[in-house]
Amino acid sequence: NKSKKAQGCTRTCGSTTIFYAPPEIFLETQIRTKMDISAIKQQLSIGQVLEHYNIKVKNNQCCCPFHDDKNPSMQVYPKTNTVHCFSGNCEHTGKAIDQIDFILHMEKCTKHEAIKKAKALLGVTEQPKSKLSAIFQTLRQALPKSKKAVDYLESRNLNDIKLEIGYNHYRTGYKQLQNCIVFP
Repeated sequence: NKSKKAQGCTRTCGSTTIFYAPPEIFLETQIRTKMDISAIKQQLSIGQVLEHYNIKVKNNQCCCPFHDDKNPSMQVYPKTNTVHCFSGNCEHTGKAIDQIDFILHMEKCTKHEAIKKAKALLGVTEQPKSKLSAIFQTLRQALPKSKKAVDYLESRNLNDIKLEIGYNHYRTGYKQLQNCIVFP
């Protein structure tokens, strides 16, 4: 099974599904917060990045923002979402620069900060870790309300208080994890 549930481990007992999952899955079902670098690069074009920094491109060329440039020395490659500066005055000469690296060099920041900035350009916002805690607390509070889930845990000698077990009832709102017992 290659669905979202495949990222965790599932077991079914009657009509109750047990789902052992990394906590990020809860947020992915609600808000797009997790994006890998390849997904960012697929969705964010180099043109969008250049436009964000008010860099004017004409005939796939622009003045390089990384050195004093009067004549366009940077070539833009929209198909590969990269730029390349051909000036001998540029510290980045000879390097293909993708969207994230361009942000990194412009902002003079870390790779992690550049990835966060790229996500922000796409409108993807990071949720604080406390959001995960709040979601899991809601799931923990829902567990005693499900007789099936409680009976299943008791039949397996699992103590929901010691193990911090939650239950995603259909009313909780996490559609892809409906009727699942959740372990953080």
